[in-house]
Amino acid sequence: MYLQHPKILHLELTSYCNAQCPMCARTLNPLQPQTLSFDTISTACQGMSFDQIIYCGNDGDPLMAHSLMECVQHFAPAHQLIHTNGSIRSSQFWTDLAAVPNVEVVFAIDGADTDTHTKYRVGTNFNTILQNAQSFNTAGGKSRWQFIVFEHNKHQIEQAKRMATQYGFADFELRYSRRDDVSDIKAVKFFS
Repeated sequence: MYLQHPKILHLELTSYCNAQCPMCARTLNPLQPQTLSFDTISTACQGMSFDQIIYCGNDGDPLMAHSLMECVQHFAPAHQLIHTNGSIRSSQFWTDLAAVPNVEVVFAIDGADTDTHTKYRVGTNFNTILQNAQSFNTAGGKSRWQFIVFEHNKHQIEQAKRMATQYGFADFELRYSRRDDVSDIKAVKFFS
């Protein structure tokens, strides 16, 4: 059996990121930043439909791309998954994003307070992330708090889990990091 069109599209909209995470490929091996325009993407995908679009953020934070909202609206009603550090854009942007059907946002939040979170997520603003997530969630968006476990933050897992509920996240997910030795914690999903 052969598919006539791909069903999942992984888009790296940009290599720009507002964070300087110490073990990120962008920090370790900086390249010339680039961004894809909406016209480039829509032309490349003309005549195609997808079940799922993933804006992963491996090469850059999708929120840094000016074309993100156009892309999200263009590919609706496909399920769209946006991975972000979440510390940029206005409250209105997050409210508008929540209005697009089938959009889920994964917020990378690696602590339960500013000091712990920014040990790895350098250059992000913990309070802004929580405000943005709350704006998105309050407007009806579906979000996940993704917590990468390190030695410096594992004592805050339960506190972060409670905060995720308080701020309206649909999911809370632990991710084991090979970036640090945390041998007693495995990746676990607490609630959904």
